[in-house]
Amino acid sequence: MKPSYPDGSVFLVPLRDGGLARGVVARSAPRGKLLLGYFFGPRLVSRKEVALSGLEPENTILRLRSGDLGLLKGLWPVVGKLPDWNPAEWADAVRRDPTGHSEVCIDKVRRQRSEQDFERGDLGGR
Repeated sequence: MKPSYPDGSVFLVPLRDGGLARGVVARSAPRGKLLLGYFFGPRLVSRKEVALSGLEPENTILRLRSGDLGLLKGLWPVVGKLPDWNPAEWADAVRRDPTGHSEVCIDKVRRQRSEQDFERGDLGGR
């Protein structure tokens, strides 16, 4: 089954301690089930705050491969599509986590802060 969300779609992910994070589908498998997502702070308090501005690859906090069940079930609502979507600007290389449990790549510059903030569900930025 082909996914109902195209590459470049912007979606929201509920955070454990409340609020929402914005995500962008950078790549999706042709028949769904797997996507490469870019995730951004700051934490949003409500859906009313959603803006598509500032969603650029260099501003990402986290890049990871994920299943698409949250999107398919509406748990991660799609709120729009980037107007100037260009897949060439969004890298698709994600290296495997050394533990082998997840396939996560965090930008080196923000690595330590991002890992701690993401584990706490704090994507507010500093």
